[in-house]
Parts: sequence; structure tokens; C-alpha cells
Amino acid sequence: MATSSSSQSQESFISTSLGSKIHQAGELRDREMDLNAQITSLIDKGKEKTKAESEASDSGPVVTKADIQHIVSSWTRIPVDKVPSDESEKLLKMEDTLH
Repeated sequence: MATSSSSQSQESFISTSLGSKIHQAGELRDREMDLNAQITSLIDKGKEKTKAESEASDSGPVVTKADIQHIVSSWTRIPVDKVPSDESEKLLKMEDTLH
């Protein structure tokens, strides 16, 4: 009888241990799937960013009104706030006038 009880105890231990390992394997599989989804998402975002940067560089740099004001101000040494708004408009259209 002692061997029967010992055998049942071993079987119970093995069964419990196996069940724990199966549960742990399931959790690891779920974690792996989540990480793979995150990796895929990051790769897609990286591709989108690279594509956007490539498209932006194809069209050249974007020059704003503030950029033009700053450059004209540095060339003429006239502070930006001293240039009247109608002069600013003329300066913005200067390229069209010159061409």
C-alpha cells in the first residue's frame, strides 16, 4: 500500500507540474504573439516614416514666411517687426517678380 500511495503522489506531482508547464507555455505563446504584433507595428511605422521623409525630400525644403522675413532681416539689418506688412507681401512675391 505504501507504494500505491507513493505512486499516486508521484502521478499527482507530475500532473500538477505538467499542468503548470502547459499553462506557462500558453502564457509565453501569448506574450510572443503580442511582441510579434508590436514588432510588426513598429516596422510598419518605420516604413511609413521613411516613405514620408523620402516624399518630403523629393519636393525640397519648405520655406515659410517667417524664414523669408528672417533672411531679409539679416541681409538688410532691419528688424522684422520694423518691416511694414505690405512690404512683407512684396518681399514674399519678389521671386515671382524677378522671374
